[in-house]
Amino acid sequence: NVLPFSWVPSKALALPGMEITTPNGHFNVIGPKTCPAFLPDAPAGGINTAAGMEAVLTAARAEGAFCMMNHPAFPPWHCRWDDLHMDCVDALEILCDPTHPRADVSAWRCMRIWDAMLQDGRRIWGVGGSDSHMRPDQRYEGAALPSVTGDPQNYVWAPGTAEGILSALRQGCVNVSRAGMLHFAVEAGGRRYLPGQQIPAGCDTVVCIRSKFQA
Repeated sequence: NVLPFSWVPSKALALPGMEITTPNGHFNVIGPKTCPAFLPDAPAGGINTAAGMEAVLTAARAEGAFCMMNHPAFPPWHCRWDDLHMDCVDALEILCDPTHPRADVSAWRCMRIWDAMLQDGRRIWGVGGSDSHMRPDQRYEGAALPSVTGDPQNYVWAPGTAEGILSALRQGCVNVSRAGMLHFAVEAGGRRYLPGQQIPAGCDTVVCIRSKFQA
């Protein structure tokens, strides 16, 4: 890995983060306050064991980091652990490198997993990632578009600060799209709710769902 000491001049807000790559799964830790202790000599075995990986992610989240499981159903880079407790991550990467020849199959597999977790009552969010390893002029064989950074995009309801974005991501106030922004809100009991927010149980008022797509 390359450790950057500067950033290209831009209006883009760069959030500190890292990808933790293991033989059994890949994870993003965005906004850590310290470098996660992920080496094999770390407590519980670090990235060599499911328990060690849980400890790494749990410690990062305790510091306020946003943690996600990358491409969990995209072989051969999928998550192979069957004993990893999912409470240690905030989100699943449901759409990864969408111009890849197997991206569609991977996305549908992951969305079925995500839907099953939501149906089980888990509060876990769906996000996207470009995971591009190509130059802007390169593309996969047969692909209509190149694999580039920013495809797909995550739209977050948040103030434009690092802490604001991380806080909103942790709350699930986000959607992912390749073609534009989905304006989405739910109104109930005189209050407006964003994605990720909860309507109180027993709410007996009319629930109104409004959505608008902006290309």
